[in-house]
Amino acid sequence: MILIKRVEDGKELEKHYAIRKAVFQDEQGVSEKDEYDKYDKARQCRNYVALWNNEVVGAARWRHSKAGHKLERICVLPEYRGNGIGKALVERLLEDMPKNLQIYLGSQDAVVPFYEQLGFRVKGDAYWEANILHRFMKYKPEETLRK
Repeated sequence: MILIKRVEDGKELEKHYAIRKAVFQDEQGVSEKDEYDKYDKARQCRNYVALWNNEVVGAARWRHSKAGHKLERICVLPEYRGNGIGKALVERLLEDMPKNLQIYLGSQDAVVPFYEQLGFRVKGDAYWEANILHRFMKYKPEETLRK
């Protein structure tokens, strides 16, 4: 069973960061400096964890920016991928976000199709971030692909 929970205390936040470290730093080779950023340090994000049978296996965050509301650091431990956890995380973030501004994210190029199925569309050219090719994507649910 999947449960998506907003982080409410320091213990949950530690688990959130542990998942991000396992995926982004350990698995993908992102530096700690790039992974744990000024928005984490300033506590400017709304952080979430994904639980699979009561075990924390995923994490995500969103924050306000000058351009709107940005989804970030969406990740699931490798052994739990393919179970709908990432989709549940994104859907929960979208549910909790105010709808008064643009919603967007920077997707790793390899997972663009995942976000397209959830209503995001690529806008603009590819760019490099943390040595990984990314695409800027805007949330356009009215254009969701029918697959």
